[in-house]
Amino acid sequence: MAEATRLGIPVVVASNSRNEFSSKLLAENLEKLPFSLYPGILGIAAAVQGDLEQGEGYKIIDDFAKYSKNEWLDSGIRKGYMYMADVVTGPRWQRTDGTFGEEPELISEIIARLIKGFQGEELNEDSIALTIKHFPGGEQERTDLTLIIKKENGTYTVQKVV
Repeated sequence: MAEATRLGIPVVVASNSRNEFSSKLLAENLEKLPFSLYPGILGIAAAVQGDLEQGEGYKIIDDFAKYSKNEWLDSGIRKGYMYMADVVTGPRWQRTDGTFGEEPELISEIIARLIKGFQGEELNEDSIALTIKHFPGGEQERTDLTLIIKKENGTYTVQKVV
């Protein structure tokens, strides 16, 4: 309908992340949610670290992105404002639980895998477009962390930490 208007502007249904447990969900009826629930973001990072220590790699992140993407596609939501690339550098920050922790290299790898898992090699009709939140380093007690994000084939990925 919106595309049929004079300006032909499409409508994109967008949301914040919906596949991990948070305190917000306590007030909702969990049985009616159409999405699988994983631990909170910090819990996912902890699980990845455990897998890495056991030599199992990043399978949990790759699976999380794969299954979550399919649920998003099925729901009709095509744009996600997720996940946080912020690096925790101090205990006083109130949003620590929404991050992947305090290790920039781990965060970079997780974010790169999430982008690829949700968007694919390039944005198309089978993609969930992501906007990674917030500007990396937004919490910043430290000033020596910089995430390098590179565009390849129309997709932005975190390349390294300087």
